[in-house]
Amino acid sequence: MLEEEVDMHIADSLNEGVSVDNIVKHYPNVTKKRVQAIKRAGTTKEMLSDLGVVRRLKAELAGTHLTSAIRKIHEREDAEAARRLDTAIKHVNSGKLSQKEFSRAFGRCDTYEPAKRTKALAELDETLSAAERPKNKGGRAGHASLETLKSDLKRFVNRDDDELVRLVTDVHARQDAQTLITNLRRALEVTDA
Repeated sequence: MLEEEVDMHIADSLNEGVSVDNIVKHYPNVTKKRVQAIKRAGTTKEMLSDLGVVRRLKAELAGTHLTSAIRKIHEREDAEAARRLDTAIKHVNSGKLSQKEFSRAFGRCDTYEPAKRTKALAELDETLSAAERPKNKGGRAGHASLETLKSDLKRFVNRDDDELVRLVTDVHARQDAQTLITNLRRALEVTDA
């Protein structure tokens, strides 16, 4: 059988209540770790279905961090966070968003205080937007246009201190800020501004 077929049979066995140990005994080349991963993937799939999320995590990505973050959203019946899961899962599946950042971004939304909740959802949206932007591979791969630099600069102007602290402590945001500063210096040199 193909790997996918074995995984489907294991998932069916788990749904029927067969224990992990009995499944491992039945399939000689299947490890307990693999069966547990399939079990987590199935649990995650059910929770996402309950939340009305169409997109599915890759089975190998249904890890502890991701599953626990989705479980919290499921338990709280958090419709606002659930609406953002499709986009987040797309980025995790493609590798644009790390499991850790996924968990951190959705974990911040685990508050009922209105001001903190609004800020956490805004930060989550910013994290998802940042994942969509192409990453700079380092070096001088290309030059940004002045219009792009102006729009990037507007994003960083007039931010409050808390946002600047977040940008400095967040690795991806710090890389984005450093890239922006480098590009602005180049643009200023070119235009003699």
